[in-house]
Amino acid sequence: MNLNALDHITRTSEEQGVHSGHPRPMKEIAERAVAEGHGGENYLAVYELFKKAAPSREGASDPCP
Repeated sequence: MNLNALDHITRTSEEQGVHSGHPRPMKEIAERAVAEGHGGENYLAVYELFKKAAPSREGASDPCP
């Protein structure tokens, strides 16, 4: 359902000449989540994608512990 809404928002924005720079990447993230098997979960499943994409912090010094 979220993917359908994001598709509609992106398409409508583009058709109306409204900047679609925010909904387009959100739609692409939702599509990736569905493709990776999270389609039956809520939108927070994209967190799993972000966890995989996060660079390793091993050995990195954290200025804000």
